Amino acid sequence: MDALDPEDNVDFADVLYNDVTFIRSLFDALTDDGILVMQLGESYSVDDLPPEIFDANRVGVIRSMENLGFHSMHPYDDAHCGFWENPWSFLVACKSSKCSENWYASSAQVELSIRKRLRKSLSGENLMKYFDGSTMAFFQVPRVAFEVIDCRRLNSRLPECEVTNKGYDFKRSHFSSSNFKIVPPTNHGDSYAIVPTVDTPKMSYIDAGGKVSMRIMQPTISSLRTSHA
Repeated sequence: MDALDPEDNVDFADVLYNDVTFIRSLFDALTDDGILVMQLGESYSVDDLPPEIFDANRVGVIRSMENLGFHSMHPYDDAHCGFWENPWSFLVACKSSKCSENWYASSAQVELSIRKRLRKSLSGENLMKYFDGSTMAFFQVPRVAFEVIDCRRLNSRLPECEVTNKGYDFKRSHFSSSNFKIVPPTNHGDSYAIVPTVDTPKMSYIDAGGKVSMRIMQPTISSLRTSHA
């Protein structure tokens, strides 16, 4: 969806991004594995005020999409749009887990998909000027500004913000990897599941004693493990 920018101060933008009926019609028009892509306007900075103050339309449309039941939403920035001096933000909303599996594909898998789906150029040069597997890997991890500004919403009650804003909490429950087990898929096409073997309160730390970093199990790795199990 590419219409007016959410921050545009015009009546039509207010109606477009705050009309729940319109957003629901987009959701209902998608197939079960459908994807909705929209531009969100100029990217946030960590120094920005709470978004309700200067970008209420963006807050409104994202909340409406959250309430409609999209399986996942993936924000990302692109600095090659040529709009002003800052990068531009976009949002990919997925109705099913299939979209997320493609979103978190490895760099090699993305490169393979590009090679399979693009025709060769007459010159032999790459037809993709600003996109490749490494770029997709960059898109997969949301920028810090997205998380900071989201937690800066007025009256925010997100439990994740307690971790984002306050850092490591020594009083929070901590569990090691030995408190979890990996359960193989029961149906064809399903993924492996990580299941706790003890009662694990929400927002507990898992293996936070060492270096804390993001871990993503690529869908292709899960498929290989399933086929060779």
